[in-house]
Amino acid sequence: MERQRQFRHYPFSIHPYSRVRLWLEALFVVIMLLSNIGIAVLISRTEPSIHDYFSTAVKALDFFYIFNVFFNFFTGYIEGNTCQRVVLDLRKIARKYACTWLLVDVTSSLTCLDLFYETRNVVVCLVLGSLKILRMLTLYMYVKNLVTVLKIGIIVLHCAFKYIIALFGSESARAKYFMMQQQIETYMNQRKYPSNIKKKIIKFYSLRFQSHFFVESRMMSCVSGQLREDLIMYSGRQLMRDVAFLKHIPRALLLEVGLRLQMVLFIAGDVIMKINTIGDCMFFIDKGTVAIYSESGREVCHLEDGDFFGDIALTMKHKLRTATAVAVTNCELFKLNKEDFDSTIACYPTVYEEIEKVAASRLERTQVLDEHHKAESKMLHNYENM
Repeated sequence: MERQRQFRHYPFSIHPYSRVRLWLEALFVVIMLLSNIGIAVLISRTEPSIHDYFSTAVKALDFFYIFNVFFNFFTGYIEGNTCQRVVLDLRKIARKYACTWLLVDVTSSLTCLDLFYETRNVVVCLVLGSLKILRMLTLYMYVKNLVTVLKIGIIVLHCAFKYIIALFGSESARAKYFMMQQQIETYMNQRKYPSNIKKKIIKFYSLRFQSHFFVESRMMSCVSGQLREDLIMYSGRQLMRDVAFLKHIPRALLLEVGLRLQMVLFIAGDVIMKINTIGDCMFFIDKGTVAIYSESGREVCHLEDGDFFGDIALTMKHKLRTATAVAVTNCELFKLNKEDFDSTIACYPTVYEEIEKVAASRLERTQVLDEHHKAESKMLHNYENM
């Protein structure tokens, strides 16, 4: 906004905080220092009256003070104490400069007259030489501005350095993640795993930790009881909103279930559970899509965020999986073991009966679809053999 205001209304003004003004002040500081050093060298000579190219160059440096006066007529100034603003109007700048530093700068610039009108009057030489003392005021002001800019630069560099140390330091979560990743890659190379398995493992850890290594159990053990409950309820808010039977159970039971839930990740294409294997847990989908397949390989349905599966083996007597579950996308699931299921949800008859009804309905649907698929496959097989 400030640049647009300057370019639109005051294109010939120099902003006091611009880089142009900063470099001009730095240039004038260098010229003043060189001029003072040159004067000291000239005075220290055994024969000061001798004039050569060096003395001429020192006197020529005084001529640059006229340029300083010229640029000051185009440099804006700060107005106000509490509500400060930059004045860039050339008329106001000239008026302000004429009332403040103009007399000092012009008086100290009169020493350059010695370059054009050489005089041997001792009084005139002493007066012109004494006027150079007034330049110390300008030098002090410019050096003060440069030191302020340097301080700001040092603060920015310090913050950047601290940020880099925190980001890549040995104790940072990102550094621990990269160290763990290097260890995993070294282990896989030593075991000579194929490239597809390597990519899968690296992708798994990338999804699990998001480039920041942390131990969730250690962090959860440090927080207070009430805060831990709030974290658990927040983590399971999606399940409580979407899973039907969780909406009607008491908060105490929700906390018990939440404490026993374990987050597990599956990459797209992973088999989450297989048919005819012992079911020792059920799953709740937090993020992702899961495909359910019957015994004959027929796709039964797709389950998404907020759905659950694996409940049939926990509620039926045979305790075997009746379907195969495959991750269609990268999935974040919550796993509830059978022991925890029996000690929490199974203790509430109404909730258990609701899950049992859902499980029975799913089992019946899966069996019907499987029988239809088997019949179709048999008919197709008989048709091909005719």
